[in-house]
Amino acid sequence: MQNRFEYDDPYNNRVENPLEFFAEPFEIKPENRLTVYRYNNDQHTPFVHVNQSKWNYEAKAVRSNSHLGVYGFTNEQVRLGRCDYFFNPFSDGLNCRFSFQFLQLEVDKNNIFHTDDMEVVFTEANFIKVLTLPELKAIFPQYEAMIVAYCIAASNNFQDQFMDKAHREYEAARRMAGIVPSMHNENNEIHGITHGIRVERNGNAICQMLGIDSRVIRPFAYFHDFCRENDGHDPEHGLRAAKHIEKHYDFVKYHFSLSDTEMKLLMFACENHTDMIRSDFEIVNACFDADRLDLPRVGTTPDPNYMATTIGGLYAMALQRQGG
Repeated sequence: MQNRFEYDDPYNNRVENPLEFFAEPFEIKPENRLTVYRYNNDQHTPFVHVNQSKWNYEAKAVRSNSHLGVYGFTNEQVRLGRCDYFFNPFSDGLNCRFSFQFLQLEVDKNNIFHTDDMEVVFTEANFIKVLTLPELKAIFPQYEAMIVAYCIAASNNFQDQFMDKAHREYEAARRMAGIVPSMHNENNEIHGITHGIRVERNGNAICQMLGIDSRVIRPFAYFHDFCRENDGHDPEHGLRAAKHIEKHYDFVKYHFSLSDTEMKLLMFACENHTDMIRSDFEIVNACFDADRLDLPRVGTTPDPNYMATTIGGLYAMALQRQGG
């Protein structure tokens, strides 16, 4: 069972649509199963630049055969308040007055090749179902008011008398999402999403102080530990991360709008972030320090003498004065 058509890829080449649908689900070991969600603009995938095609709702599985992958997000990403791909359909649906559907998928963790604070990207997944309104409210109870207000507006053909409340509830939900839950919860993974969020925040601050472009910071924040096999001693994880980026070169370059030079710097930073104090490249040094400034999460205070930038050293000194 397949559904194919042509679309314009990021490099302006005509290529065959990479989405392929299957009548039977993929076999996934129970310990590798991850529930993810996504939304479609009614019958179609939402992004013009990423696989905008008619979704086959009769299928049991979907696979991407290109570097673009299939997109989704997790409940944890929504909980952290930074998942634009959860909020976008509500704002776009109200502004453009169109309906959308939330889908539940099941992914093999081994088929995920990128994850950050907003999304996961994977090669294939099982299509479980289209979520009903009660199911959507149960999964995301903190945003029930926004969900209900949108559904009322949509069911009434987006008439003006229902739109004001829907917009108010959306704005209230975004304000609530801006109050990010504590990212120092003891249940958080040492090298999980919240670590990436803090590395990105640290790196952007360092780049701003140094007056340099920060485009490499975001991919570094979420890729540098992506290939870890454990949260302890794993000396090869940086090299594996660099090789992972090289394997998915086209995706990373396009997704983060990087040049070939920036791609090389990103891979270099990932490969060497644990065993090199500083490099000859400012953005790489900013990456190193962005990671080291999050050492207090494991009870270690960064040493100013082992920071790669002057700004990083000053931040480390401030952490020392605060006792970590």
